[in-house]
Amino acid sequence: MTQITITLPENCQLKAEKGQLLQKGDQLAVIKGKITTINIDLAKNLKVSPAKTKKYLTIKIGQSVKKDDLIAKKKLLFKKSIEIKSQITGTLKELDLEKGLLVVQGVQKDYTITCPLQAKVSSVSKNTLTLQSKATVYKLKEIIGDSIYGQLKQLTSLTPKSVLEVKDIDQEKDIILIQKAPISVVKKLIALNAKGIIFELKAETEPFLNDLSQYLQGKNTQTSISFIDDKNFAKISKLTNTAYIDKKNSFIAVLDEKKQKD
Repeated sequence: MTQITITLPENCQLKAEKGQLLQKGDQLAVIKGKITTINIDLAKNLKVSPAKTKKYLTIKIGQSVKKDDLIAKKKLLFKKSIEIKSQITGTLKELDLEKGLLVVQGVQKDYTITCPLQAKVSSVSKNTLTLQSKATVYKLKEIIGDSIYGQLKQLTSLTPKSVLEVKDIDQEKDIILIQKAPISVVKKLIALNAKGIIFELKAETEPFLNDLSQYLQGKNTQTSISFIDDKNFAKISKLTNTAYIDKKNSFIAVLDEKKQKD
């Protein structure tokens, strides 16, 4: 059995219990959305007295707005109109006619943390869940970034012209397997904050890895980057299942979902 430790943020709502059998996608915890309040100085931005700000509103107090919606506009005779747009999605809560301040209040959506693999909850603490799974473990040579889980997806035969294939990647879910690719493709994936990239380690890839190391030097990337030997790369590249990368213990755990169904 493989042990997977998942660190949870503070003030989240636990949904899993010790001893519970979980399927991939089951809820582990929910992070409640926060209320965000923004004050917009309409009087200053529109260059009018606070008492006159109301007549320039394009949306009534109490109505909902989306980010970048037009909420106030002042037309000028010989100049471009002054337009004020909402900085967040939310509701126009109130307009202070003494100060000329418009209050916009938004609520972030709840975020659900789900189980990466079929597993059993072996222990629960305030900020940590420990899972036991039948996933197969493969040793990683090096990991840059945090522990992550996502869907394995391989990119093959990449050239600078085929960089458009990157559009098929789900940046929030996919862990990308790369056997060989130009550094330009990798730079684009990192710039797009791809969730994770796994590179095959071979003697002939050394020049590429040197270029990658130089590129990453001093960069604070959100992309998890790891390296695996060619034999294990060949094994995991045949799978398109959910995988978990454990930074602390330097392994990737992959559950063969076909065997689980048989």
